Amino acid sequence: EMKVNDVLLGMTQAGLSRYLSKKYENEDSTVEKKQFLEKIRLRGTVAVNLRPDTKIEDLADMMAKGSKCRWGNFMGVVLFPLWIKSEDDPLEYVRRAKATMDMKKVSM
Repeated sequence: EMKVNDVLLGMTQAGLSRYLSKKYENEDSTVEKKQFLEKIRLRGTVAVNLRPDTKIEDLADMMAKGSKCRWGNFMGVVLFPLWIKSEDDPLEYVRRAKATMDMKKVSM
């Protein structure tokens, strides 16, 4: 199941890839500049929800005496490797982002 965050990460990777490709792969570029894209390693951070359930509690239930609802945020941060490579299919960036995030979530 694809999430909004997977699509946003895929769009970010696609945008960065296209920007860096246009900047470093033009005809006037030196060999060093063209090889820059092969060597670059970019990372980003993504906030993730660490709660065991994701349902939204009613405020009245949370404020009731003896309620088992928990207050506060339970969040973590994932270090996310950004895929910087030109792809013909723009959806490939989204598929890669989803696969990477799924692996990261399993490892938590």
